[in-house]
Amino acid sequence: MKAEFERIRRECFGDETDDAADFFLTAPAPPAPLDEIGRTYWVKVAGLLVRRKVLKAIHLEPLEALCDAWARYQRLKTWLGSDPSRWVAENKRSGHRKPAAEVALLRESLAELRAGWQRFGLTPHAEPRLLPERGPNSRGMNRDAAGDYLERIAALKTIGDEESRPFDK
Repeated sequence: MKAEFERIRRECFGDETDDAADFFLTAPAPPAPLDEIGRTYWVKVAGLLVRRKVLKAIHLEPLEALCDAWARYQRLKTWLGSDPSRWVAENKRSGHRKPAAEVALLRESLAELRAGWQRFGLTPHAEPRLLPERGPNSRGMNRDAAGDYLERIAALKTIGDEESRPFDK
C-alpha cells in the first residue's frame, strides 16, 4: 500500500530529488497561437530564463500568457499612439468625456505584464528571488547582491560619523 501511495505522489508531484533535470537547457520554440510580437518576446524572455536556469515545463503556459499580454499591450499602445484622440471617448448626447475602452484594456494588459514580470523575476526587485542564494548575512538572513551592498553601505555610514549624530551625546 505504501508503494502505491509513493507511485501516485511521484506521478502527481514528480521526484523532488531530480529538480535540476526539469530545467530547459535550450529555449523551447514559441507556441503556435502567439502572433509575431508575442513570438519575438517569447524568444527574448525564454532565452533569458534558460540562461538563468529557471525555466521549467510548468512555466510554459504562464510564459505564453505573459507573451500574449505583451503583444496585446504593444498593439494597443501603437493603436492609441497613432491618434491621440483615441484616448478619450465622448458621449454624443451629453458631451461627457471619459477614457476610451481601449485605455482600460491597455491598463489591464500592463497589470498582467507586471504580475508576469514579478513571477519570472524580470524586474530588479523580483530578480534576486530566482538567483542562487549566497548564504546568510550577519543577521542570519539569506543575502542577495542588493542586500549585501546595502548592508555594507550601512556599516560604512556608522563609522566615523558619531559626532554628527544629534542624540548620541
